[in-house]
Amino acid sequence: MRWPAPLPPGTRRGPMSAATAGRPQPAPLESPAVEEGSTAYP
Repeated sequence: MRWPAPLPPGTRRGPMSAATAGRPQPAPLESPAVEEGSTAYP
């Protein structure tokens, strides 16, 4: 995998940045959804 150019510090809000940061994409999206659902509907 090769990136076209290094992203600036202000462009860290993206799917690639999440993967690079070490956080999977489906994790942050499913985590809050599951937590909210569990708390709202115990």
